[in-house]
Amino acid sequence: MQPGVTLVVSAVLAALSLSVAPRAAAESEAVSLHERSLRATTIEHERETERKSWQNEYRRLLSSYLTARDRAALSRNAWRSLRKRHRLRGDARIEARTAIEDSRAELAAVIDAIDRFQARARVEQPPPGWRYQVEDEFPGIAREIASR
Repeated sequence: MQPGVTLVVSAVLAALSLSVAPRAAAESEAVSLHERSLRATTIEHERETERKSWQNEYRRLLSSYLTARDRAALSRNAWRSLRKRHRLRGDARIEARTAIEDSRAELAAVIDAIDRFQARARVEQPPPGWRYQVEDEFPGIAREIASR
């Protein structure tokens, strides 16, 4: 090739590469924005899943606490009822005392499980705000458990 033609060909190639380069950069920037958006969405989804997991476990524990507390109250009321009717002899007395002791042990086990759960939550740092929605479903229970 002649020197003039080589110069023209290289100028055309340079012009083509310049017009392609901004387009490629723009496309790569769009892809990177899309990837960042997908990552942010994925992270948000993972946090939401983790929050729901913590909430479900806490909800289950508080529900167990309510059940155990109600059983303990029923067994104490049954004991009082037996005492009022003077039927505290023999098997009835043993069954009533056993029911009271079992319900107290169950309540203590649930409170212990809640304490361990809360200690784990302090260590693992679940997503913020996970606790409030559950405690709104069980008004006063969190304070009652904390005061024990």
